[in-house]
Amino acid sequence: METFETMRILQMDDELFMAALAQVHVTVREKEDVRIKEHSGPIQKYTPVSVKNSGAYYMRINYNFPVTKEGER
Repeated sequence: METFETMRILQMDDELFMAALAQVHVTVREKEDVRIKEHSGPIQKYTPVSVKNSGAYYMRINYNFPVTKEGER
């Protein structure tokens, strides 16, 4: 099984799929100012245009999804 490097930014559908299956924790960060938008958590769902994390949907064009250790931000 693939392991995920901490702070690696997930962008491709296959990366998001594997992270969702492995319940890897990701942080939602705005692309423009790199502020953390939500606590880290596993990807709950993804589509070609959005990612669901911590119960909210985020547009992939506006946000980055770096891998984080559980409990980190």
